[in-house]
Amino acid sequence: MKKFTAICLVLAMVLCFAAAVYAQGETPDNPLVFSYEDMDASVYDGKWLSTGLGFDVYVPMDWVQVLPTDEQSAAGLAYLVGEDGGGANLTVTLTETPSGYSYEQLGQELASSMTAAAYADLNGIQAVVFDNNDTKISGFSTLLDGTLITGVISAPTDDQYDAYSPYIKNIIMSVSPTEKPILRWENYESSVAEIDPNGRFVNFDEVDVKVWVTSLLEQTELTDELRETGYIGWFEDANQEVFMGVTYINYEGSSLEDYADLIASMDGYSEAEYCLLNGLAAITYQDDETVYVSIPTDTGYILEFAFGPTSDEGFYSLAQLMTASIQPK
Repeated sequence: MKKFTAICLVLAMVLCFAAAVYAQGETPDNPLVFSYEDMDASVYDGKWLSTGLGFDVYVPMDWVQVLPTDEQSAAGLAYLVGEDGGGANLTVTLTETPSGYSYEQLGQELASSMTAAAYADLNGIQAVVFDNNDTKISGFSTLLDGTLITGVISAPTDDQYDAYSPYIKNIIMSVSPTEKPILRWENYESSVAEIDPNGRFVNFDEVDVKVWVTSLLEQTELTDELRETGYIGWFEDANQEVFMGVTYINYEGSSLEDYADLIASMDGYSEAEYCLLNGLAAITYQDDETVYVSIPTDTGYILEFAFGPTSDEGFYSLAQLMTASIQPK
């Protein structure tokens, strides 16, 4: 679980790579060490996102992910998240490297092309961090299985670069190995088409999330009683033996971690487990007959899916596929 506390950052830990600062960082054996626990919580309200590239990053709550176009993907752009409508952003590109290309070589090349660069340990990830006042960008590069992964963070405009420096520091400091299980719909989509070709995606007016629903389930009209308890969707089979319920919970806590702690304090529920569903942070937990998937929303509410009964093994397998399909609209 990734948590952080507000700490006054010492100058040696920020991205000011003047020669007097980084005797540490000049060699791969003596990297600058960054920890997400040292992020400044006062800079922005944020959220953890998985890039799907083996690392997570903590960005402002109002930043949105944008899917690369086919042309951008062909050019190496793998991940893009930033201010809605344009502005500050983080872009991640992939570049194939020659056989034998080393971490030390990466640092040397970046140092020769960037205003400042240093070897770094980003929460256990070997990387080189860089800061270029001429081009007004900062970022990090790391190597994975012969691929160069480079994250570049830019401000909305060059003259806002200094003002966005605290954002940039937090984002780079947050880069860390993905700790949560990752479910991506693309890994299941082709097999689902064979298992249940009549399944379909369903949207909800209240949230910008959609879910694939098996053809076994039909949506039923909500009663006033269900609406009053927060339900925004109810699906069941013809014999009313299996179901999926969707609730929109007005939760008083401040984070997904708080909600997981609440579940842990209640009798009859398993301990919550964290996962990433198509880039969405989530927890799963269950009682004797129902498994729950809970996702925080920008409004502070919790969107929760309930599938049951888990004793029906055939439906439980379908419920796992439905869980893997939960994603932004």
